Amino acid sequence: CSGIQKTKFIVKTRLGRDKTASVKLWNENNDMEKVNSTKKMQVLEIIKNQKELLNLNPRPTDDELITKIEKKELKCLSSFSCFYTNLDSYSNKRDELLSSVKSLEVLPTVIILTETNPKHVKFAALESEFDISGYIMLTAGFYEINRRGIIVYIFKDVKSNHISLNNKFNEYLCFSLEGISTCLFIMVVYRSPNSNAANDQNLIDLIDEFLKLNGRHLIIGDFNLPGIDCGRMCVKNLVNMVFKDDLIDSIRDHHLIQHVQEPTRIRGMQEQNILDLIFTDDEFLKNLKIGAPVAKSDHCTPVFELQIKGNQKSFVKNVF
Repeated sequence: CSGIQKTKFIVKTRLGRDKTASVKLWNENNDMEKVNSTKKMQVLEIIKNQKELLNLNPRPTDDELITKIEKKELKCLSSFSCFYTNLDSYSNKRDELLSSVKSLEVLPTVIILTETNPKHVKFAALESEFDISGYIMLTAGFYEINRRGIIVYIFKDVKSNHISLNNKFNEYLCFSLEGISTCLFIMVVYRSPNSNAANDQNLIDLIDEFLKLNGRHLIIGDFNLPGIDCGRMCVKNLVNMVFKDDLIDSIRDHHLIQHVQEPTRIRGMQEQNILDLIFTDDEFLKNLKIGAPVAKSDHCTPVFELQIKGNQKSFVKNVF
């Protein structure tokens, strides 16, 4: 690799004797990058997770060790792909959901689902029944009475955290995806069309609280607000006008970008509406496409990329 300068540092482990590992760092353009302490900590964690490579006898050379790490599909990702939909009950659409996901050009790093519960929960269910191989699962309101439910799947090798916020809004789920250059916070929202004034105010307070987290932000979900002109972000009718005005004011105050400009709910001869909204606080959402609904759901499936690459690259395991 004549155009790439290796950067080496020592990793010490307590496995009977100290061992060393030499790790080559580079960015996707093969431009030399200065290694800082944060990046060293990230690579240290990667090597610890693959410490079996250091136990080989005879010990591999530096280049051999790097090759073995590469074969573990360690890669510098510049973006995450995301799949979102409102399922209107998951249990009878699982096969169709998996088919929709597998048909994509790139398997999504994150799969976000709202209205996963049946409309009338009559029996208990186990979260394990909804596992997808290769992903961890986060849930909110899972098979709870009077809740529609949210499920998020995240590639198991992507570092993520479930975030708890102090808010009484009925249905939301908050989590983060961690990289070296920045932390991306994602909040999934389901607002019932029957939401009352107190719950609506809780949603506005929730958005304010969420955006105080230090990092980049994405808010996604079914807001059930057909009375908002999503292109101009203004009110179209007088229903819930106070709440809609307050929500639009909050969006403008925080300089959020609303990305969905095509109808996401289509049912028969009914008016087509944009009910599923995606907000970001910066222009890192790219290549948004509105796909077909899953099975008999009446909500479309936005698929998009989150290009959260900053001045430094985020090292995660590639499991695409």
